[in-house]
Amino acid sequence: MKDLTFETQLIAATPKYSDNQFVKSVMTKIKNDNPQKNSFKFWLTHLHKPAMALLLLAAITLISGVVYAAISFAPGLIEILGKKTSDRGTAEYSVSGFNDCASNGSLNAEMFEVNSYAPKISDDDFKKIIQAKCELHWLEDFVNQTWKTYGTHLEWQDGDKIFYTRLDTLGTVKQVNATNLTLEYLYGDPRTYNSFGNEPVKAYFKSTEIPIDQIKPGDTTFSIVRVSETYHDMHKQMSQSDKTVYLPNNDPQMLGLVAVFKMSLPLQYYQEMQGYINEIPKCMGNEHEYCPSTGSIDIYPREGGEGATNPYLKRNDEDVMKQISGTVTELNASDITIKSRAGENYKFSVGDNGFEVYNHDYANNYTNIDSKLKIGSNVQVTYYQKPQDTSKIISKEQTFRVTLMIESLNFKTAPTKQY
Repeated sequence: MKDLTFETQLIAATPKYSDNQFVKSVMTKIKNDNPQKNSFKFWLTHLHKPAMALLLLAAITLISGVVYAAISFAPGLIEILGKKTSDRGTAEYSVSGFNDCASNGSLNAEMFEVNSYAPKISDDDFKKIIQAKCELHWLEDFVNQTWKTYGTHLEWQDGDKIFYTRLDTLGTVKQVNATNLTLEYLYGDPRTYNSFGNEPVKAYFKSTEIPIDQIKPGDTTFSIVRVSETYHDMHKQMSQSDKTVYLPNNDPQMLGLVAVFKMSLPLQYYQEMQGYINEIPKCMGNEHEYCPSTGSIDIYPREGGEGATNPYLKRNDEDVMKQISGTVTELNASDITIKSRAGENYKFSVGDNGFEVYNHDYANNYTNIDSKLKIGSNVQVTYYQKPQDTSKIISKEQTFRVTLMIESLNFKTAPTKQY
């Protein structure tokens, strides 16, 4: 039976607007990984969005053999530097220390915004929400650093068994001792673990190992488990399938509980209260600008559905991916002009009257939300361009994806609306 607990809990703990940062984290680790796993990078980068989403959590575990330098408990370094009211009338905070939450350099947010649907929260609550977010990123590093991934052979071969340790379930302790743990969590009946290989279960708080009896019923904890999985050489898989990409069965098997990590805050800060904030990182490739991480709907390309590929895209080897977000000021069937947060105007073109097609054929498919693209909509655009090129007129051959920014995907009782 496939174990989806970690995926479910991480999604619950981390709002959907964090997808961009998580993708960057995964892709950075793959890029910096050792050569024996580079075939995985080729396979992953050729998948459409739905398949990519299914693979992100598997990817993060498969590449966890990288050993990181020792790091301090980063959440304690988070500080609020300033607070202001945004143009949307929401509280916007500037913070320091968030980029230290992960050692791979994937986090570049310096600002966060309180969601317009969130209840009024104090500055102290805001800081705790950011600390909880930081702790989730930091804990991933901690596990990778503490338990190394290994395989049947030193150089992995297709079909080898690999063994890794990963986070599994975030919840509250019902009972715990040196050989087993029962956790209560958001999405099911209490979950019971037995220790791996009859070894005593270790316990940690922040960066330090602690006696297991310091973990008490009601504590917020993350279980850490040992897993075995089948390794697949993606180059070999591609060559045997006439370049048809498919998902081979890795058959992950949980082998037992390795450790329990005691979280530093109550459970709600890692789960529902994460939906109270939007991350505002710097735009990729346009570091003088900021690109809020929100929910989104694909506007272009759409032929084939969400995650479609622009058929006109022509990427040169020296091109890099860039990002910009802003408010629509001009719009026709194939062209859009947006005003960025810094006040600069960007014009993007797409093929096949893509904006008109989206409004006519796709926008009405989203119920209970005004998903029409119009003047005043907030959008985010990803495009390719040479690193030194600063042109703000982008052709249909350069535009990778245009998305409509939306808000409140993380509030079950609040309507979803355009950002």
